[in-house]
Amino acid sequence: MVNTRSSLNCFSSFGVSSHHNSRNARSISAQYNRQDMIRGRQVMTKIYHAQCPCGALRIEVRSDPVHNHICTCNRCQRASGSALAHNAWFPEAAVQVVSGHCALWYPNGEETPGVMKAFCSRCGGGGFSRSGDYLPGTLFFPVGTFADPDFPIPDHAHWWGNHPKWLGVAEEIERLPGN
Repeated sequence: MVNTRSSLNCFSSFGVSSHHNSRNARSISAQYNRQDMIRGRQVMTKIYHAQCPCGALRIEVRSDPVHNHICTCNRCQRASGSALAHNAWFPEAAVQVVSGHCALWYPNGEETPGVMKAFCSRCGGGGFSRSGDYLPGTLFFPVGTFADPDFPIPDHAHWWGNHPKWLGVAEEIERLPGN
């Protein structure tokens, strides 16, 4: 059974912080703009900015990914609408909503809140998911929501034997600077 909720603040339902401040509604590009003192050294913490296509839902992540992979299984191809899915997992505590509201979908029903997808209640894009027993305490994002050309390279690829055969010849595809 498919269950949805609409027009909820994304994180109020699952205990992740929300911060509605237009000053923090910055561009989606990742920025090094916070310094922490760790063991007497100055360390830059990378902040990633995600947003949906319409820009209403904006999310800030103050952590490097704890897991980062691509997958070419049929399920991920269908879910992403592309030849592969590139997803990254972050600790829930590092994720903060800057603006927007989410609709929530529980593919296994609301009695299984550990498996959930949150997306912009206005345009249906962007957002994040929980993957149940796989990396508990984390949220995963489609990496495209960050639109960051410097995002870390994936650690590995799942189901590579199922990849579209043209991916093996990607170097031969013409690369254009724009449309």
